[in-house]
Amino acid sequence: MFERLVSIIGRSTLKDTTGASKESIVSAEEKLGVKFSDEYKALISNMGACIYKGHEIVGICKYPYLNVVDVTLEAREFNPIVPKNLYVVENTHFDSIYIWQDESGTVYQTYPNCKPKRIADSLSEYLEL
Repeated sequence: MFERLVSIIGRSTLKDTTGASKESIVSAEEKLGVKFSDEYKALISNMGACIYKGHEIVGICKYPYLNVVDVTLEAREFNPIVPKNLYVVENTHFDSIYIWQDESGTVYQTYPNCKPKRIADSLSEYLEL
């Protein structure tokens, strides 16, 4: 699945190419109380965080606005209705709309104070929309 994601994103769009260590991924999961999907873990361990066609995919990196822990904690404050097993994969920076993912890889979209709406089965599928 990661290979599909890499073919969609391409390495020229990377924001932070250092990639996240296994330890930093586990630490982020613990801080958020979630399990990341395998696809997402592969992405952030290889790319850190990235930008693709206007999508800023958050991950584990030195930029707070692209860091999954910082962005997810902030988004949870904006929308306490969102289940705690979801984590942000993108802050759209438009009308407080966030894109979330769960451990299975399913992707959701939220508006302020609204329940998550399923929009894709994977991050790869979401980026191809």
